[in-house]
Amino acid sequence: MEPALPVLDIDPDALERRHRGGDQPLRRPRRPSARSLFRTGAASHTLVLVLHHIAGDGWSLAPLVRDLGAAYRDRMAGSISGQPQLAVQYADYALWQRAMLGDETDPESVVSRQLSFWEQALAEAQGCCGCPGSTASGRGGQCGPGLRLHPGAGAARPARELAMSSNSSLFMVLQAAVATLLCRHGAGEDIPLGSPVAGRTDAVLEDMVGFFVNTLVLRTDLSGDPTFRELLSRVREFDLAAYAHQDLLPFERLVEHLNPVRARDHHPLFQTMLVLQNQETAAVELPV
Repeated sequence: MEPALPVLDIDPDALERRHRGGDQPLRRPRRPSARSLFRTGAASHTLVLVLHHIAGDGWSLAPLVRDLGAAYRDRMAGSISGQPQLAVQYADYALWQRAMLGDETDPESVVSRQLSFWEQALAEAQGCCGCPGSTASGRGGQCGPGLRLHPGAGAARPARELAMSSNSSLFMVLQAAVATLLCRHGAGEDIPLGSPVAGRTDAVLEDMVGFFVNTLVLRTDLSGDPTFRELLSRVREFDLAAYAHQDLLPFERLVEHLNPVRARDHHPLFQTMLVLQNQETAAVELPV
């Protein structure tokens, strides 16, 4: 019988070359996840996990490697008792979500109320805001520049202090700043920004591996030349309402329902996405 985990002998340099090219396309595995163990020496091994995004999101990595480490330590101690079962499984969540949304033909259903909220929230929103630097290549992938910021503690402290003094979150401060920047570069006074949300609003979902992420359209109103604190107040008001409608209605269903004008040179509803990476760091502990 073949082992469940393939063990492949490989030279360390060859393994590094094999996994160095991050720009190489990753073929979808036959299963949502795949794993291989590469033996690079008598007592040296590298475990490679490939997890398709449809089977796990960024928040899944911490519980995934935590379970991996616990299972490894159990087997090192000669135990195969396994981890305690979660209260619910991902299939339970999927069934619950479908049942909660209800029927769109029922005006009192959750899905109808959420669609009604987003219709009003995004009424006459300018989906294409002419963001500077964005170009259309006609190909999949990243069109336009992607900017990653890694501010140190000194740079982040004033933003956090402003968030606390204005009863806002750090993300809201960053959103107001990005919207202001885009506005001053000619993107207009109505700035829609996309933002992913974890979708784990129930505590029972915190340790579950699965895809719960949804996308929100956060609209920022810069009309009337507001001060930054005034703008932050507007951002807070819109975002809190949006967060109350974040976890059930899938973004793709919202796009279908609103049916914005499609064009090959821009994404519907928003062109700029703001992401604050604040999920738990995934760190696996494997004793020797």
